Amino acid sequence: MADAAREEKDPPKRGARPWLRWVVSLSVVGLIAFTVDLTPAFAAIGRADPFWIALGLLLTVAEQFVIIAAWGGMMRAKGWGIPFGTLTRISFAGNFLGFAMPSSSGPDLVRVMGLGRYLANVSDGLASLALIRVVSVGVLFAGALALSILFYDRLPQGETLDLIVAGLALGTAAVAGLFLAVGGAFALARRMLAGGRFDRLFRKLEKTHDAYLVFRGNRRALLWMAPGAVAGPVNRVALSWVMAQALGMNLDLSLFLVFVPVIAAVARLPFTVAGLGLREGGYLFLFGLAGVAPAEAVSLSLLVFAMILPNVAIGGAVYWLGGMPSGDADR
Repeated sequence: MADAAREEKDPPKRGARPWLRWVVSLSVVGLIAFTVDLTPAFAAIGRADPFWIALGLLLTVAEQFVIIAAWGGMMRAKGWGIPFGTLTRISFAGNFLGFAMPSSSGPDLVRVMGLGRYLANVSDGLASLALIRVVSVGVLFAGALALSILFYDRLPQGETLDLIVAGLALGTAAVAGLFLAVGGAFALARRMLAGGRFDRLFRKLEKTHDAYLVFRGNRRALLWMAPGAVAGPVNRVALSWVMAQALGMNLDLSLFLVFVPVIAAVARLPFTVAGLGLREGGYLFLFGLAGVAPAEAVSLSLLVFAMILPNVAIGGAVYWLGGMPSGDADR
């Protein structure tokens, strides 16, 4: 399979008006800066405990390597023997090149195009990462839903909490439906796209759909996928809690277990740069329900955001020193 002739691949296309995401991010951040006194927030960041900061950086990098290992295992289960070092270079370069794109899909798009140089069918790379992300979002929603019910009495009471629980239930059901009933969505796409002006797009979706089903039905691939899908949601919560320790914030763990997944889901919306602005607004609003001062909430969100920057910087160094792996030359 790995020796099959590669199909011609189109270069990745930039999204429409990407500068709008910068406008949205900077507008939201500007609004927060106008309404919240940020002097105490920056002062708290300056006093942050270096031990917890170092632990946060370690968690961020470790998550990246867990996902790389899971991705590589899935590709091997499908018959593609991509070296771990090559996947590492592709993944970190994706962090850098996709940083200004939508928070998660941008880097993943770059990774898929980079991996596509090694595959006869780029759809295998797209389907494998899509499966990891779909299951990861499902774990995010389902875990937060279960914990919101378990710790309901320890959370700030009111209509907002009830709306959060209902939203988590809907999100869990939607992701489960996508995972199990992807065939129905594909049948709808066939009726809308096949045979018309979008037929070429449909043919690409068809290949990705077929590859997705192969991965989903491959027990070995699913076993490899599991740690990669769980690493993201777990690390989101752990990283936020660790940054709170760095700031000396003594908060109930239940707040992180329920609120952080909600904030992470909102930050995935493709309206801002790497979730900047949406993330800060989420921390400000949700943790504010628990009585956290606005400056403290903002300092926490900024530290969490800062933890992704080292992976971006490493990716920049990887790309600057060696570029994106070039296929046959890197086998």
